[in-house]
Amino acid sequence: MGSIRKRLRRGRAVYFIDYIAATGERIRQTIGEGEAGRRLAREVLAQREAEAQLGIHRLPASQTMRLVEFAEDWLGRLRPRVKPATLESYEDAVAHLLPP
Repeated sequence: MGSIRKRLRRGRAVYFIDYIAATGERIRQTIGEGEAGRRLAREVLAQREAEAQLGIHRLPASQTMRLVEFAEDWLGRLRPRVKPATLESYEDAVAHLLPP
């Protein structure tokens, strides 16, 4: 679900939308100024939400990362920055999420 936001720029109302795309990415998009911008923002947000519901613009399965790959990458990036005991607790927590 998204939202319409209004900001004042040089004394004029500028509308933008904030929503989560089908890819899971948070998107903020400036739409326009004044009353026409507000109406257009409603229309665009409704369209983007419908696209997300239908899965339009979703990444193909070949480009998405599996949980196992993500967890290994995440733990690898954390390894040099956290204490050994912390890393061990993270590895234990991740082990509960992954298949044996």
